[in-house]
Amino acid sequence: MAIGDGDNDTAMLAAAGMGIAMANGSANAKAAADRTGPDAEPHGVADLCRELWPEAF
Repeated sequence: MAIGDGDNDTAMLAAAGMGIAMANGSANAKAAADRTGPDAEPHGVADLCRELWPEAF
């Protein structure tokens, strides 16, 4: 799994088993990802983790 939001993240997102681009990320990042997560601000990665692993929170 990889999480990214910028054009510099596209190769990583495409290569990951599960690529997740943040909602406010670049169009290229979203195109390379398997799915889109929440907006990165203010707590996007934490919100995504809560969504993916609710039992951990």
